[in-house]
Amino acid sequence: MRRRKMRKKLPKCKRRRQHIMEHNATPMATKQLLWMDLLMLSMEQEVKRTRKKENMELSPTMRSK
Repeated sequence: MRRRKMRKKLPKCKRRRQHIMEHNATPMATKQLLWMDLLMLSMEQEVKRTRKKENMELSPTMRSK
């Protein structure tokens, strides 16, 4: 039986570089971050909508958006 080759782990420097690249404000990264923010916002709004249906009396802060 041949042993299966384990997937090669990235060396630390490369891994760190990748991590830094992810957090840097490169155009692509910012786009992704904005997209994530938009997704989160829409999800929050959905939650708020369902809550509104559940209980009509909400605090003014919730009603503002």
